Amino acid sequence: MSEAESQTDQIALGHAWDWFSLHANQRLLMLRFYLSLNSAILAGVGAAYANNFYLGAWVASFLSFVITLIFFGIDVRT
Repeated sequence: MSEAESQTDQIALGHAWDWFSLHANQRLLMLRFYLSLNSAILAGVGAAYANNFYLGAWVASFLSFVITLIFFGIDVRT
């Protein structure tokens, strides 16, 4: 293997690693945002049930379900 091929391979490997790192970081940030958002909504569900506000708990649960579907769709796409 010549010096030029080795250098080209190193550049290609660096580019591939940077690409992977960028997308892995985006997925982790999206997961953290999803968990934070869903935790807040589910805390609201618990508070609604504790105060016998069942319609609000149902609406918040449905919102959590919809957000889960949206984040799943985004994750499948990427």
